[in-house]
Parts: sequence; C-alpha cells; structure tokens
Amino acid sequence: MYPSNLSAALFEAADYAECVEAILRAWSLMKNQTSENSGLIVRLSSRLAKALCNGVRGGAISSAMLEEHDAAIHELEEAAFNVPSTDANADSLIELSRVWQEW
Repeated sequence: MYPSNLSAALFEAADYAECVEAILRAWSLMKNQTSENSGLIVRLSSRLAKALCNGVRGGAISSAMLEEHDAAIHELEEAAFNVPSTDANADSLIELSRVWQEW
C-alpha cells in the first residue's frame, strides 16, 4: 500500500517519473494478489497512464525509461482491463479506458 500512496503524492506533486517508478513498485509487490486488489489495480493503472502522458509531454519521462519499463507497463494495463466490471467500479473502468486511449 505504501508505494501506491507514494505514487499518488508524487503525481499530485507533478513528479511523474518518480510516480511511474512508485506505481510499478506497487504493482510488482501486488501482482500475485490481483483478485484481492482489483480496485487498487484500476486506480494504479489509471494513474500510470496519466503520469506517462504528463511526463512525456513535459519531458520528465524519456524514451529510455519507457523502454526499460515497457513490460511492466503493459502488464499493469492488461491486468486493469481484466478486472471484472461491476456497478461499483463501472465509472473507474470508463476512466481507465479513456486515459489509456489518451496515452
């Protein structure tokens, strides 16, 4: 949970490169427990797409960083899109789709 909270704080501080690092650290710690953390996976994936968009636009995220983390980025994106849709998370999944399309 700590890296997830850190990623939220880093995103709000516009430190997008470090935000991506924190998101991917959180993902690496929780990826084997996806059924228990479906809501968090969707939030992390959405935040990742937003951080990537903002970081690349602003120059904080380089193509080398994207290449380095390519597999983990796609893994988290795919995991989020595989979260079952419910009434409780429908809006979050719509937002997820929108931000990944933007990315």
